[in-house]
Parts: sequence; structure tokens; C-alpha cells
Amino acid sequence: PGRWVAEPNWPPENPESRCLYFCGNGLSKNSNAEEPIYFPKIHAVGFESGMWFPMGIPGDFPGDQRLADSRSLCFTSEPLAEGMEILGNPEIKLVMTSDKPEALLAVRLCDVAPDGTSLLVSWGLLNLTHRNGHEAAEPLIPGEQFNAALRLNACAHALKQGHRWRIALSSSYTLHAWCSPEPVELAVLPGEETCIHLPFRTARPEDAMLPDFDEPECSPPLENEIMRSPCRDRTVKHDLIEDCFTLAEKTDSGRICLKEDGLEIEDVSQDTVSIIEGDPLSLIVSCKRSAGIGRNDWQCRADASGSMTATSGQFHVTSNLEVFEGEERVFARNWEFSIPRNGV
Repeated sequence: PGRWVAEPNWPPENPESRCLYFCGNGLSKNSNAEEPIYFPKIHAVGFESGMWFPMGIPGDFPGDQRLADSRSLCFTSEPLAEGMEILGNPEIKLVMTSDKPEALLAVRLCDVAPDGTSLLVSWGLLNLTHRNGHEAAEPLIPGEQFNAALRLNACAHALKQGHRWRIALSSSYTLHAWCSPEPVELAVLPGEETCIHLPFRTARPEDAMLPDFDEPECSPPLENEIMRSPCRDRTVKHDLIEDCFTLAEKTDSGRICLKEDGLEIEDVSQDTVSIIEGDPLSLIVSCKRSAGIGRNDWQCRADASGSMTATSGQFHVTSNLEVFEGEERVFARNWEFSIPRNGV
């Protein structure tokens, strides 16, 4: 789905940027000063966020955001009487407070359909100790108001008539950013400086002159024989006893033999992300990779694995690499090191 549009410049000029203000009733065209509104103190947010770098295969793109929305602080507009197109970077400004010196801000912009389905349109992350720039971390002062500004990822989206905009705020985004070292309570203060600017786009006459999207093309693959079929599993598990959330993914690209020269190739990847709700220091990420190449009796394989955990002051990384020729291990090495968190 989608279509081409015509713009003379990038980034596009958006003289009619639409501003929506945050309030207790959702998103409004008018600003009103209100009491602080608090974020949920939840860490397992964002398991539906998709891959950081999607390649377009099933499971890569974000799914329905309703579960993530239910674990976030959401501001939703009224249904739009007319459709609305945006093109560019949505920009958000917030007046906030925090009860801890270190905190993360995650923002998602969603398109909410009449049936409640929530589609991720754009998102962004800000380490709030970098609210004034990335030169150095500046700890927050608990209880003191501060301003934060964030430019979301560039997007091109047409909101249909009857749909609603939704801004979802959270203090964690587990798959794309490491949790703050302590559970943190963030609050947003509605008013003139708490709003989102949407890069509104007006249709241009040149749009009608553009061709439709063609079917996607790719170069033909080399002639090959499939020795093991590719497969992928990507699941989220919630342990109700431990209140532990785990995403487990295995992508097996299969094993093929190139008919031209008989070369055999394969690769398998496995990733796991796990966190116990309410305990940000329980977060652990594990990765495994296996790549094989061979021909007839000559077979080689490299196996790599790594994991990352954190304490309140440091990240800890361990890695392992083993290389095999046939069943004989010909190389092995282990790494282990720590990195100061420095405001993360």
C-alpha cells in the first residue's frame, strides 16, 4: 500500500504544521494547564516494536500496538472528520518531572482505527540526561520541572477519515533501548509547552502525474539446490508466576548448494531478550550465530555467542567464538568486558 508524492525539497517545507496539545482528555487543538499526569511504572514495553533494522520478511515490522498502548501513558485525539496526511518528522515538546536522576523517554505516534487497532506510524527515544545535548550526561533533579524536545523518525502517512491520532509515552522501550537502572516515575505537565507538531502535508498538483507503485523487483538468484528449508520463529512469552517477559527469535536461512560449483552455505541466528517486570537490572540479551560453508568432504563452521547484562553502574558483555573444520575445533576465543553506564 502507498503511493508516490511530489515535493521540491527534502526535508519538505511544512508551513501548516498542525499542533496538538496534551490534556487529561487526550489530544486537543487548545492548551490548558492541568495537574501532572504520571507515566505507568512499567518496563516490559515495546515487545511489539518489530526489528530495529527490518528487511521486510514476516515478523520484522511492528504489530498491533494495543498491548504496548495499554502499558503506556496515551493521549488520543477525537476521530478526524477529514483525512490528514503528514510527511516529515513529527516533533514533540514536553514539560516533565522525574523522581530519579536518570530516565528514558520513549514516544510512539500511532494511527488508531475505528475498531481500536493501533498502527505504529513513527517513534523516537531520548535519554533524558541528554535533554540539553549529547556532549555530556546531565542528571535530572528529582521533583524539578524540566523541558524535553524530541524529533521522531521521518514518516509519510495518510490518516483516514474517522481514525484518530495517538501519542503513547513510556519510560522504557525494551527491544530498542536499555532500561534505566532504577524504576522511575515520570510525569508530564499539560500546558502551552506540552504538545506535538505534526508535519501536515497539502496535496500538490504534481502528485497526480506520478506513476503507481510497481511490483517489487529483485535479481534472479543463482541456481541452487535447497538442502534445508529456511524457517523463522519469533514469539513472546509471559511467565505469570515470575512476571517475566521473554522474546525468543530463531531465524534459519536454510542450507543451499550452488549448482555452478557445489558450494554449500548456511546461517542460523538466535536472539533472546528477557526482563522481569519491576526489576530493570534483570534485563538480559543473548545472541547466537552459526555460519557454515563447505563443499563435499570439506566443511567449515563458525559459532558465535554473546550476552549483555547490567548493574546500576556498568554494562557487562561476554562473547564466545568457535571455529570448526569438520568436527575439529581449530580456533576458540572468549571476551568479557564492562562499560560504565554514564547516565544510561
